[in-house]
Amino acid sequence: MDSDHDIAQLTALLDELGYPVSVEKLQKRLKIIAHEPHYFTFVACDAQKVIGFMGCIKQYAWQYDGFLLRIEALIIKQEYRNQGLGHQFLSFMENFAHEHAIHQIILNSGNRPERQAAHAFYLQNGFSISSTGFSKKID
Repeated sequence: MDSDHDIAQLTALLDELGYPVSVEKLQKRLKIIAHEPHYFTFVACDAQKVIGFMGCIKQYAWQYDGFLLRIEALIIKQEYRNQGLGHQFLSFMENFAHEHAIHQIILNSGNRPERQAAHAFYLQNGFSISSTGFSKKID
C-alpha cells in the first residue's frame, strides 16, 4: 500500500462494502494501523489492480483463554466475486491462525439486506451465527 493509486483502489473497495472514505483519510488510517503490531492487512491483486483485501486484529479474549483473530474488513471487488478469492482469504486466515496459536476467528457482518450474500458465504465457509452486535457513535 505504498502508492496513492493503491490506496485509491482500496477506497473504492471500502465504498463497495458501504464505508465510503477519502484517499486522505484512508492514508491516515493505514499509517496508524501499520504501527499496530497486532493489526494485519492482506491485499489481493490481479496484475497492478487491487481486487480484494482483508483487515484483521489479533486480540486476547476476556471470556476464554487464548488469542482470537477478528476480521474487521473483508471485501472482494464485485467482478471478482464467486471465483473462490474470498474462500482463499479465509483459508489463508485459518492457516495464519494455526501458525500463531489462535483458536478462533470472529467477525461481524452488517444486517443490511445487501449483506445477505455475505452471510451465506460465511456460513458456507464454516462460520456460525453466534452473537448480535451493537454500536453507538460518540460525538
